[in-house]
Amino acid sequence: KETTRETYEYISRRNHLLYKFVNSKNEEHVDEIATAPKYHITTPTAASSMLFLRSKKFDANGKNSFNILVAQNQWEYKEAPKFKNVLMERASISAEKMNIDGQNVQAIPYKMYDEDTDFKNAKEPQHIKIYLSQHGGIPYLIRSDDGTKIQIKYMNDLTDKD
Repeated sequence: KETTRETYEYISRRNHLLYKFVNSKNEEHVDEIATAPKYHITTPTAASSMLFLRSKKFDANGKNSFNILVAQNQWEYKEAPKFKNVLMERASISAEKMNIDGQNVQAIPYKMYDEDTDFKNAKEPQHIKIYLSQHGGIPYLIRSDDGTKIQIKYMNDLTDKD
């Protein structure tokens, strides 16, 4: 019964985004957000949540920083989206084997850290574990320290069998 619509319009001459939020009660909020030269807009779906990783090659040390625009708005408007930096670290040089619905797949493990992570004082800083497909930046598994787990349930064979 409830719907929301978020619209982002890029205003190139000012390097700004025009953000519009409309919910099912027709409450509309409009914000203009200054942007960095390179940024990514987060998505509410896990399948497309890591596409920003494909935007640049990883540094030799296996860590990259990404500037992402995050909105806390769901059914009601809370605040204008804000930019946040996240640090992505490739957790292993080689891919790991995973089994999804009886199929063996290769997943590249990553760790995602918040921009405020204290690496000096924490033995194992809080992070999100991501096991990424080698095809298109789609995560097979996302797991957080609080026990939240998002995983692909089954795989469809899309090859033509004619």
